[in-house]
Amino acid sequence: MSRFLVVLLLLGGSAHSAQCQNVSIQPRGQPQSREPQASIRASVTLVLIPVSVTDRNGRTVNELQAASFSVFEDGVRRPIVSFSNEDAPCSVGIVLDLSGSMKSRISTAKEAVRSFFDNSNPQDEGFLMTFADKATLQIGFTRDFAAIQNSLVFERASGSTALIDAVYAALGQIRSAHTGRKALLVVSDGGENHSRHSSRELINAALESDVQIYSLVTPEHPRSLVERSEEMRGLSVLADLSEMTGGRQFVLRNQSELPSVMAKLGTMLRNQYVLGIRPSENASEGKWRKLKVEVHVPDRQERLRVDARTRYYAPEK
Repeated sequence: MSRFLVVLLLLGGSAHSAQCQNVSIQPRGQPQSREPQASIRASVTLVLIPVSVTDRNGRTVNELQAASFSVFEDGVRRPIVSFSNEDAPCSVGIVLDLSGSMKSRISTAKEAVRSFFDNSNPQDEGFLMTFADKATLQIGFTRDFAAIQNSLVFERASGSTALIDAVYAALGQIRSAHTGRKALLVVSDGGENHSRHSSRELINAALESDVQIYSLVTPEHPRSLVERSEEMRGLSVLADLSEMTGGRQFVLRNQSELPSVMAKLGTMLRNQYVLGIRPSENASEGKWRKLKVEVHVPDRQERLRVDARTRYYAPEK
């Protein structure tokens, strides 16, 4: 229909031998190793913030030092007390729209999934959740990416679109991730007409889950005012999620751009700076706190783009 989005959520891997499952079923075959957490979170002493930096051509910038960054909490600059930059494994949750409005986009959606995993590394893990009227966990956490791709061969598009509910359900799956980097990849045209959860509920859940969400938009003209309204609702929610969680929204103008865009997404997800700050002592506990990350590189003429989440929740002690 109008637009096709790929919003990326990183999550964990498990078995794929079962039939299509309800989202409440727990995954099997957990990976043995456990990576240190690198997603943003607040403890008594430290907040960790994953940050992506790209140049004007969309290339990831990897050579920066801690002195290049400034972090502001509620408008007040905070000292950076820890800093790292490494190519770390990712946990990726794919949420694929199989509703009727995706009929003209289903081949592109499947190709996006294939291309993304072609650019993954062997230590990444992922799961597949599909949705139309409701969300279904097709394959739990696994590093067998071929199994995920093969499960899509005979899938067809039909039914209504519960986009918000599907992303909300996928956020529950991310809790079992086994790596420090978590993201969501949503493949959809952006339509929304069948969810029970509200957009505010989804945004709050995403921020509390410390998940980066990426979106890929493909322009297409809707056939009716109703469809356009449904599309704009979904697109608005996904755009907000990308901005607030430190993800990125891409516009895919034709399918030939898909491999390079997915390669860029994979590089951004695995090559991030992780900045650590201590929460300000006078900030209220049990409240949302605003974050802003800036980068300053005097010897570079071009302006660099910074993607980092804009808020975190300071839990009560």
